[in-house]
Amino acid sequence: INNKYINGIKADIGLYLETSGASASSIDTLANIGLSVSRRTVNRQKTYISEDHQYTVNDYCLQNIENMFILNIDDYHNIHRRNQPTLLKTHDINHFVTILLNSNSNIPKIPYYSLNRIPIHNPKGVDFKLIIDYIDVSFMSKLGKSYYQQNEMWKQYLSDDSYENKLEFLTVHNYDGRVQNQQELRSMKNSKLVDFILHPLHNTKDYIESSNILFKVFEKIEQEDYLNNFVIPTICDWPGQVNLRRAITLRLNKKENSGISPQILSIIPMIGPLHISLNSRETLFQQYHFFFEMIYHDLFGANKILAQKPKPRLINLILNLTFYGWKNIRNLIINRFGNIKDVEYLMMIDLLDNSLPLTLDIYTKLFRCGFFEGYLEMMCFIGH
Repeated sequence: INNKYINGIKADIGLYLETSGASASSIDTLANIGLSVSRRTVNRQKTYISEDHQYTVNDYCLQNIENMFILNIDDYHNIHRRNQPTLLKTHDINHFVTILLNSNSNIPKIPYYSLNRIPIHNPKGVDFKLIIDYIDVSFMSKLGKSYYQQNEMWKQYLSDDSYENKLEFLTVHNYDGRVQNQQELRSMKNSKLVDFILHPLHNTKDYIESSNILFKVFEKIEQEDYLNNFVIPTICDWPGQVNLRRAITLRLNKKENSGISPQILSIIPMIGPLHISLNSRETLFQQYHFFFEMIYHDLFGANKILAQKPKPRLINLILNLTFYGWKNIRNLIINRFGNIKDVEYLMMIDLLDNSLPLTLDIYTKLFRCGFFEGYLEMMCFIGH
């Protein structure tokens, strides 16, 4: 039977076999018995898909050239591996780089220079004196107050602790697409995969090479002026924003001698709020693992084993249960012990009254409620 539907299925089978590592002879054998297309046809299909994708990327950039772009450069690796090594390698894990663009038609592009012709990047790169002075003036006087106390003053700006909100907060790091209230947040609408390449992403050089792939796209569509006059916010994890910031600083300090494209200055790296939330929860959990392990055993049984680095959903559950348990007895404990100076007591108060609620709220409440002033202030707390 040969028609466009059957041939389409055969082509899909051939592509699947090729990406699964099947040999050319096995694909051709299946083609001879009518179950697949030949390896040569598979190669033509791959070439066509690759070329067509490049056209769609160009069209996407041209259609949104008047809007703000948001870039994401992140690493990806396949976790499925051979348990038995071959003569040539011990495993078949591959590391990839994903380069993703997103745009919003409601947000215009962001100029590189202000109205006074001041560039968006500080010529010094990371100006530590400016940062220290700003923190000293704006935030140091507030470090003596716990986040729990500060949160009580911000209630009008934040979401309430309703049953529905509590359930949503528990699933904030659940990436299952079947979770109804997460589907919109996990949507890839208005996003475009620029490229997906076999490449490591471990150091500054890797990030520069990955960024150059995006720059070449703008060169192909003859829109280099966008990169010279406007900026692209780039949402990264911790290594991503550090390495991109390092590349920008090298370009600012050494100019052409750095060997880095001037278009790197169009990138504004920043760590994503969701990364901050995930990393801070994992860090807090690991630092006080001994304490959370006791709570875990008390809740689920002494024979249960708590991993050193559990899955995010389990961390969320334990942190939330701990906080709401503390919330029920907080006033009683504070009134009973007052301003006692015992080190262990102060450590636990700092954990339960400051670090724990701040870690839980930094993304779910402060950021998602749009309370930017509180979010910025608490970023200094969480870094402290």
